[in-house]
Amino acid sequence: VRWIRSRSFPIHDAAGTVYRLAGICEDITEAKLQDLSIRRLSRIHRVLSGTNSAIVRIHERDELLDEACRIAVEEGGFPIAWVAMQQADNAGARCVASRGIDADTLAQLDVYLGNRRNEQWDAARGALESRRPVMISNLSKHLEDAGPVSHKAVELGYGTVISLPLMPNG
Repeated sequence: VRWIRSRSFPIHDAAGTVYRLAGICEDITEAKLQDLSIRRLSRIHRVLSGTNSAIVRIHERDELLDEACRIAVEEGGFPIAWVAMQQADNAGARCVASRGIDADTLAQLDVYLGNRRNEQWDAARGALESRRPVMISNLSKHLEDAGPVSHKAVELGYGTVISLPLMPNG
């Protein structure tokens, strides 16, 4: 994909009738990519800054996680954010905070995360199992192995999912 800026103006004949257009085109791809990178970094900075501020002022875990999801969606511009807590018996996980997810998808997510025997493998399951960030950058190509949130993201027109494990006390 190339971004092109074009400018043109009419050329008139002696009678004042436009008989052609003259113009110039400029490839602005590099400048556009730099602008997109700056916007992405600014968005991430807003999320990190807002989350750090929430950590300082909010001392109750569930309220903090809910606020982190709100910040990611409302200030960071991410379409969906959710936090799942691994269950004590390590049998799966359950969603404890979310934004941008409808009730039906959230219910499907809880069933999906709660079933350790689920054969599907996606970014959420991968992050829970490996305890490392997992990113799927071309989501539409991985849907047969994806969970309900990934399907919802593609339905909404998004193509990338990242799951980040939060591990207090190591």
